[in-house]
Amino acid sequence: MENILQATHGLFPYRGKFHPQLIRALLNILNVKKGNIVLDPMAGSATVAVEANLLGIDAISIDISPFCRLIGKVKTFVH
Repeated sequence: MENILQATHGLFPYRGKFHPQLIRALLNILNVKKGNIVLDPMAGSATVAVEANLLGIDAISIDISPFCRLIGKVKTFVH
Protein backbone atom coordinates (compact mmCIF):
# COMPACT_ATOMS: atom_id res chain seq x y z
CA MET A 1 0.00 0.00 0.00
CA GLU A 2 2.92 2.38 0.63
CA ASN A 3 3.84 2.46 -3.06
CA ILE A 4 0.28 3.39 -4.01
CA LEU A 5 0.15 6.29 -1.54
CA GLN A 6 3.62 7.51 -2.51
CA ALA A 7 2.47 7.74 -6.09
CA THR A 8 -0.21 10.23 -5.03
CA HIS A 9 2.38 12.88 -4.12
CA GLY A 10 2.82 13.66 -7.82
CA LEU A 11 -0.88 13.62 -8.63
CA PHE A 12 -1.06 17.40 -8.92
CA PRO A 13 1.88 19.86 -9.06
CA TYR A 14 0.77 22.01 -6.11
CA ARG A 15 3.35 24.80 -5.81
CA GLY A 16 3.05 25.38 -2.06
CA LYS A 17 3.57 21.80 -0.95
CA PHE A 18 6.23 20.48 1.38
CA HIS A 19 8.56 17.76 0.23
CA PRO A 20 7.37 14.37 1.53
CA GLN A 21 10.82 13.62 2.95
CA LEU A 22 10.66 16.75 5.12
CA ILE A 23 7.26 15.83 6.52
CA ARG A 24 8.34 12.25 7.23
CA ALA A 25 11.48 13.52 8.99
CA LEU A 26 9.44 15.93 11.12
CA LEU A 27 6.97 13.20 12.10
CA ASN A 28 9.93 11.02 13.13
CA ILE A 29 11.70 13.84 15.01
CA LEU A 30 8.47 14.66 16.87
CA ASN A 31 8.12 10.96 17.72
CA VAL A 32 4.60 10.73 16.27
CA LYS A 33 3.51 7.08 16.36
CA LYS A 34 0.59 4.87 15.40
CA GLY A 35 -2.36 5.75 17.60
CA ASN A 36 -1.54 9.46 17.49
CA ILE A 37 -3.49 11.94 15.40
CA VAL A 38 -1.84 14.67 13.33
CA LEU A 39 -3.76 17.89 12.64
CA ASP A 40 -2.86 19.89 9.54
CA PRO A 41 -4.90 23.14 9.62
CA MET A 42 -3.56 24.32 6.24
CA ALA A 43 -3.47 21.03 4.37
CA GLY A 44 -2.80 22.28 0.86
CA SER A 45 -2.03 19.20 -1.22
CA ALA A 46 -2.31 16.83 1.79
CA THR A 47 1.37 15.90 1.99
CA VAL A 48 1.15 15.61 5.79
CA ALA A 49 -1.89 13.34 5.59
CA VAL A 50 -0.31 11.10 2.96
CA GLU A 51 2.93 10.72 4.90
CA ALA A 52 1.06 10.15 8.16
CA ASN A 53 -1.04 7.45 6.50
CA LEU A 54 2.09 5.76 5.16
CA LEU A 55 3.35 5.54 8.74
CA GLY A 56 0.00 4.25 10.04
CA ILE A 57 -0.81 7.55 11.76
CA ASP A 58 -4.27 9.09 11.58
CA ALA A 59 -4.45 12.61 10.15
CA ILE A 60 -7.03 15.37 10.10
CA SER A 61 -6.59 17.85 7.24
CA ILE A 62 -8.33 21.20 7.02
CA ASP A 63 -8.13 23.73 4.20
CA ILE A 64 -10.27 26.71 3.22
CA SER A 65 -9.83 25.95 -0.49
CA PRO A 66 -12.41 23.57 -1.95
CA PHE A 67 -9.84 22.54 -4.55
CA CYS A 68 -7.28 21.62 -1.89
CA ARG A 69 -9.91 19.67 0.04
CA LEU A 70 -10.67 17.71 -3.14
CA ILE A 71 -6.96 17.02 -3.73
CA GLY A 72 -6.66 15.76 -0.15
CA LYS A 73 -9.65 13.45 -0.45
CA VAL A 74 -8.36 11.98 -3.72
CA LYS A 75 -4.78 11.54 -2.49
CA THR A 76 -5.77 9.84 0.77
CA PHE A 77 -8.68 7.72 -0.42
CA VAL A 78 -8.12 4.08 0.44
CA HIS A 79 -10.25 1.61 -1.46
